[in-house]
Amino acid sequence: MEDAYKRLIDKLTEACAEEDRSLSRIHVVMAARDFLEDLNVPRQLTRPLNDVIAALIDVNALEEHGNSPGPKPKPFNEQTKVAFASAIVTALRACNWSIDKAIREVCKVTGMDRKWLRQVRDNLHRGKGDPVTLDHYYDYVEELGQIPEDRLENEALTHLKNLSQW
Repeated sequence: MEDAYKRLIDKLTEACAEEDRSLSRIHVVMAARDFLEDLNVPRQLTRPLNDVIAALIDVNALEEHGNSPGPKPKPFNEQTKVAFASAIVTALRACNWSIDKAIREVCKVTGMDRKWLRQVRDNLHRGKGDPVTLDHYYDYVEELGQIPEDRLENEALTHLKNLSQW
């Protein structure tokens, strides 16, 4: 517990040193969530902190956008969900699923439109898309890519089941 407390203090110190107040707030809440996770508090009890983090990120993105022309930024959770769904399709493809079958399964579970998800995933492969979705997609692909091949399909389907509960 002493290590967890030290990490909390270090993260809070870093967060409070941030020049950007919006980012500072986000990092303070993330530090609290990480501290609770270090103490092995059940995830369902820390989930509301993830919602607060996402809301703070959305507020920050809207403030940055301001009255600029163009569409308003999409909600952080939506961007993350799309990135994760696309990464699961990629993981299932690595398990010899066809792209169509993988997209069909992901869309059946998540309720996303198949044609839209295929287009988003294709664009992500071309490096097109908003920076948040691109970063998350590549992070999730890398994370799933570290799973041994013999467990990848089951792990990807487990992640898909968890994604359906977002």
